[in-house]
Parts: sequence; structure tokens; C-alpha cells
Amino acid sequence: CNGFGGRRKETINELKQRFIEDLQEHHTAVEGGDYERIVKNTPGLCIKKVKAIADKKKNLINIAVMPYSKEEFPTLSGIYIKAIQENLEERRLLGTGVEILQPVYVPVNVHGTIYVKPHFENCKEQIEGVLKEHLDYRNQEYTFGETLDFDELFHRIESLDCVDYIYDLSVTPMSQQHVEMSGMDIVPAKNCLLYPGNIDIELNTME
Repeated sequence: CNGFGGRRKETINELKQRFIEDLQEHHTAVEGGDYERIVKNTPGLCIKKVKAIADKKKNLINIAVMPYSKEEFPTLSGIYIKAIQENLEERRLLGTGVEILQPVYVPVNVHGTIYVKPHFENCKEQIEGVLKEHLDYRNQEYTFGETLDFDELFHRIESLDCVDYIYDLSVTPMSQQHVEMSGMDIVPAKNCLLYPGNIDIELNTME
């Protein structure tokens, strides 16, 4: 049957540019970003988060992967692992090993006392909203192994219009497995994602 034209024609210059970009794209995995791109674009899979970390002593690339899923804490199925390994096998450098890591999830508890300004509504909801967003590594832009910066979190809460000052604030992982403490910061393992645990915030106002 007769065809119909598209919404917008591709110009010669646009065609040239697309061809050049295709030629310049790396089809061999060399750097960590190459491995991440290849894994994320594995045909037939839906990948939400991926982080590649090189172990130069062992000449090994560790790749943590989180799939898209309706599950709250998704893990990789055998089918996903096999498809990722086959896709990487064609592109990895000879002599460089690849290890696929299952995602692990660690909840972070928050305890604190915060003084808020009078006549502000929904103060607790605003504060808890910032906490839940900042601790949600599964759905925010944070990636595997990214340090939870306590000072950054403290200043985000402190900068809310309704907050007078923070009297006390602490964040602690519910489990010591897969995380380390560095001062007040939380350092997850290379395949670990944090998420909000118990949030216990007491609000007070100045008399």
C-alpha cells in the first residue's frame, strides 16, 4: 500500500550528524561508563540503575544493577543476569573479568528534635518530605555506593522556611551490614542503595 510521510523530514545535515554519532559510539567496554551504558541498553531488559566499579588489582569490573519492577526491593532474576552477561561478553576487553552484583537495600533511621517557627502549617510533613526524598536512593538520582552526606541533609532541613533551628539530628543505618560510618556520613557498599527507615522527629517552638 502507499506509504504516508512522517511528521518531520530529516535533513541531510541531521542525517550526517546521526551517522557520525553512530560511528563515534563505543561498542567496546573500556571505561566504567561504557559498561554502564551497555548494561542499561541490554536488549529486552528494563534497567533502572547501574553502577560499574573497577577493581584494578584484580582486573575486574563489578557492576551493580537494579531492574525496573513493581516490587519494593527488586533483585535480578536469572534471566536478567544471563542476558547482561551475554551482552557484556561480546564487548568486554580480553583479560578483564566482569562480575554482576545483586542490589542490596539498607534502611536509614532518623531521630531528631527541631524547633519550628510559630504560625507555619504542615511543618512536620515538610521536614519528613525532605528526609524521605534525601534518603530514597531507589527512586531519586543517587546511585549505588554514593555517600549520604549528613551536612547536606542537615542544611536542606535547616533551610526550610518553617524551621527555626535544629536542636538535634542523627541518621543511623538500621543494619551495619553493607554500610560503614564515616563521621556522621553513611557510606554504602558498592552494590547498596539506602532508603528511609523509621523517622522520629519531635517538633518544638520557642516560648
